Amino acid sequence: MLDNGADVNLFSQFEHQNALHVLFLSSETPNVDYLMTVVEQLVERGIDINARDKDGAVPIKYLVTNDFLPLHENEVLYRYLLDHGANPYLKDVSGKSPVDYAKKLQFRSDFLDVVSEYEANGN
Repeated sequence: MLDNGADVNLFSQFEHQNALHVLFLSSETPNVDYLMTVVEQLVERGIDINARDKDGAVPIKYLVTNDFLPLHENEVLYRYLLDHGANPYLKDVSGKSPVDYAKKLQFRSDFLDVVSEYEANGN
């Protein structure tokens, strides 16, 4: 579909989610290699990496809060998204950012480590 010009910034009707939101919310999402392939294709085609859904959440928030991948496997996705402009501090309608959610979820200290490292390197 992408090769045939599908609009990567199309939003779902009710949840106002783009393909990244849906990908990271899916409980049936395959392994990290598959995820990286899909994410890279969407980013290369111009998806809005900081698009907000009806709750004001950005896609990376769902990657942080969904526990479908083992901790060490998410790192490559976090880094890729941050390198391509994902903002881990954008707040949703509850006033929480992906960083705020990670602080409350003990199993997501990996995200906080990546964000800290990213910022320490001047990004």
